[in-house]
Amino acid sequence: MSSFRNMLGLTVAAGGVGALIVIASLPATAALGRQHQTTAAKSAAATASTAACTSAKTAVDAAKAKDKTEDVAEKANASAVANDPSEDATEKAALKKLRDAAHSACTTPACLAAETAQKDGRTRDTAEDATEKSSSTQGSTSDQNEDTSEKAARKALQAARRTACGDTDE
Repeated sequence: MSSFRNMLGLTVAAGGVGALIVIASLPATAALGRQHQTTAAKSAAATASTAACTSAKTAVDAAKAKDKTEDVAEKANASAVANDPSEDATEKAALKKLRDAAHSACTTPACLAAETAQKDGRTRDTAEDATEKSSSTQGSTSDQNEDTSEKAARKALQAARRTACGDTDE
């Protein structure tokens, strides 16, 4: 009977932790609901965003094609291979800047909010896990139940981000 009461208490505690995680994510959702724009303003922002996004994606594609062409030429020229590692590092850094610019140009407010919610959830989990380690509750039954709830919440936040950002991979 005592073990049943303990298990019932742990189940209620895990459910409470899950509810807290959901409640903690509500401010980001509420912030999205407060954004008011006219249809014309939304249309103008979408058009400008689309042009900037298209331009940024084109720059990324062009850089990738140029890099691929150079790599093929370097493989054909044996003397260029010795210089290749530093050049590849430079190309990789330049491509990262272009990808970051494309991400900024193509990110919608909903996507940005979903990314922020996911990062905030990760930060909360990390801080909570550090507290568990310092208080020696890491690995206990209640901790394992709570970790299961955290994992489900992380999956939900990841799915929301994928939907908002239009991700099809990862």
